[in-house]
Amino acid sequence: MRHWYKRAASLAMGLIAVGLAAMAASASAEVIVFPQQGVRLDAAPDEYVITPQTIGGQSDWLLERGIDPSALAASYYAEHTLFDIIRADGVRVMMSARDWPQADSADESSRRDAAESLAAFADWSYWLDGEWLRMTNAYDSIYQLKDVSVLDGALIELTARAPYDVGADAAQAALDSVKQRVDFIDKQPLGDVGSSDYEPAPLSGVARTVESSGALAFALTRLPAWTDDGQMSASGTTQPGAKVALAVDGVEIARARAGVDGTFAFEFTIDGENGGHDVTFTASHGGASARRVHSVLLARGVTPLVLQPNMERITGPFDLYVYTLPDAAIELTTPSRTMRGPANGSGYLYFSLSVRRGQSAVYQATATAAGLPPSTVELTLERELSEIEQIQDFRLYTQNVTYRKLVDHPEGAAGVNVELRGRVGAVEERDGLPALALYTSNPGSGSWQEPVFIYCDRLLRFAVGDILTVLGVVRGDPAEAAGETMPAVDGKYYLR
Repeated sequence: MRHWYKRAASLAMGLIAVGLAAMAASASAEVIVFPQQGVRLDAAPDEYVITPQTIGGQSDWLLERGIDPSALAASYYAEHTLFDIIRADGVRVMMSARDWPQADSADESSRRDAAESLAAFADWSYWLDGEWLRMTNAYDSIYQLKDVSVLDGALIELTARAPYDVGADAAQAALDSVKQRVDFIDKQPLGDVGSSDYEPAPLSGVARTVESSGALAFALTRLPAWTDDGQMSASGTTQPGAKVALAVDGVEIARARAGVDGTFAFEFTIDGENGGHDVTFTASHGGASARRVHSVLLARGVTPLVLQPNMERITGPFDLYVYTLPDAAIELTTPSRTMRGPANGSGYLYFSLSVRRGQSAVYQATATAAGLPPSTVELTLERELSEIEQIQDFRLYTQNVTYRKLVDHPEGAAGVNVELRGRVGAVEERDGLPALALYTSNPGSGSWQEPVFIYCDRLLRFAVGDILTVLGVVRGDPAEAAGETMPAVDGKYYLR
C-alpha cells in the first residue's frame, strides 16, 4: 500500500470509479474502495460520503437539503468525482481523478499547467506546497481550498469548501484530514470486478428536476437532458414491485413495474416542437408514492444547449453547468466579461460564478457545433442574502437592552433588535407556531432566571433544556407563559 504523500499508482480514467462500499450516515467509520482508480478512503464517523454509485439510495437525503440528485450525478460524471464528503461541521470535501496527457511526471511545470487550466474560469490563486500545488478561491460567502498534483499522467484534485462562518482553517483541517486517510492501492482491471455492463452517463447530461414530491424512495439513474431526434431512454430505482407510470407533457404513455432489485426502464419518444418538454414519473407501492417531473430539451436541427441549475434566485457563488454536443464551442457572457471554451468529450463544461449582494445578473450562453445553427440561452439571476448574511446584517443593528428595562419599560424598547442566549424552559403553541420561554441568565446557582417569551416565525423543533441563541425584535407588551409574566420578542433567527 502506498500512502497519499508517497508515490501514486498510474490511474486509469475515463470511467467513474465503481465503489465496492458506500457510507451512509452512521456512528462508525467505513472503508470505501475504488478499484479501477486504485483509491481507498477510510471514512470518519462524522462524515456523510456520497459516490456516483450511491446517489440513488441517498436521493431523499439530498432533496431534503435542496440538492438535485440528477444534477449532482451529472456533475460527478463530468468532473470525474470519486467521492463527495459532507462533514458535520459544514465543510464539504471532494476528490476527482482524470487522465492528464499533458504530462507524465509530477514536475513543477506540470502542476502549474494543471492549475492554470483549472483556474481558467475562476479567480483562483495558487502556490507550490511540496508535491502538491495548493489553490485558494474566496467568494463573498464561501472559501475554497484545492490541492492539485499530476501523478504518473493523472490529474488529482482534492477540494474543500467551507462557508465563511465555518472558516478557512476548518477547510484546511478537513482537507488535510481526508488526505491523510486516502491511500493508493493496486488497481484492478474493470472486468475483474464484474462491471462489464457499466454504461457511462449519457452525453447529454441528466435532465433537470422541476418538481419532486412523495415519500417513496425513487431515483433516476438515466434521463438525458436533451435529445436531437426525440428518441429517449430512462432508467431508475425505486421500491421492488412498485408501479411506475411515465407521462410526457401531461399525457401518460407507458407503465412498468420495478423488478426484484427495484430497477425499471423505459424507451419512448418526445414529439412536438423544439423546446422544453415535461417528462413525469409517478411511482406507487402500497400506500406510498413519489412523483418526479423533469425537463427535457428537444433540439432537432440545431445545437442543443441546456444550462443547469435553471433557477431565478441564488444566495451565494454557484456553478453553472452547460450541456451540449461534444467539442461544441461555448461562449458565456456575464455582466463583467465574456468567457469561451470547448465542451469536453461528454458535451459538458462548467463555470464558477457569483453575483454581488442585492443585485441581479444576466448571463447569456451560446453553443455552436459543427454543421449546426448555434443556440443561445439567457438566464437572469437575482442574488438574495444567505441566512448567514441575513444574520450578519441583523446583528449590525442589535442593541444591548437590560432585562430590567424589558420588564419595566417594554414599550420603550419596542422594535429594537436584540440577541438573546439562554435555556429553553417551556415550549407551547401560539397561533399555530411554536413559542418558548427562554431563560437568559444563569448566575451559577444552577437555576436559570430572567425569562423572555419568544414568538417563533416558522415551524421549528425545540425541547426543554436546549441551549439556544435567538435574534429577534422586542414587542411592546409582555406575555403570559409558564405561570409568569415576561418580556416578549418576535424571533427571526435561531442558532443552537
